[in-house]
Amino acid sequence: MAATPRPAEGRNTLIDALAARDRARLLAACRPMELVADAVLCKPREPLHEAVFPTSGAISLLTDAALGPSFEVGLIGREGMLAVELALGLQAATLQAVVRVAGQAYRVPVVALRRELASSAGLRRVMAGYLQAQLSQLAGEPACVRFHSVVARLARSLLLVQDRLHSEHFHLTQDSLARTLAVRRVSVTNAASALQREGIIRYRRGDITVTDRPALRAWACGCYSGGDAGPGAKAR
Repeated sequence: MAATPRPAEGRNTLIDALAARDRARLLAACRPMELVADAVLCKPREPLHEAVFPTSGAISLLTDAALGPSFEVGLIGREGMLAVELALGLQAATLQAVVRVAGQAYRVPVVALRRELASSAGLRRVMAGYLQAQLSQLAGEPACVRFHSVVARLARSLLLVQDRLHSEHFHLTQDSLARTLAVRRVSVTNAASALQREGIIRYRRGDITVTDRPALRAWACGCYSGGDAGPGAKAR
């Protein structure tokens, strides 16, 4: 059976990591989908109907709003997948997933993915490795929100988006950034203005251009890569 043609933009690292035979089988079960900005892809405790493998754009994982103000605890780009819970045999989502940056993806029905997991040890290894990486990311987010300044977390957030899009230019609305950082829009405006005054970014009506990545890295909190925190990581 011929593999489904790839979406127009990019590739997915997890799929590309599979052996040729496993990759072809999974691609045969895939269908292209568009990631529409701000679209809700799943909600906590609701059944999972498909897995999503982005090839461009980014998906934000948010805490359960029913438990208090939600904030971003994970970001999925073409290096990962949505609904990794399926690798553990879970039936429902544990987090809310919202498209943060528009793009394209593959979607795979749950039944088809479980069939491939049962027959492919390579797919099981790839998903287990990604699950471990995602759990490590999730573990540090509450402390980051509690102890690091808004400007430091904004810098880190922009770096994470840039890493996944491989572009210095992208579009993020104030509402999206406020939801991501669990702050008011005015706090986003103030933090973005601080970075813009330093010549690190250009920000206008949601269009963001990173003009000085090393300086942005210096302002980001140490959660970005485990390194020393920059000047923006001081307490609020």
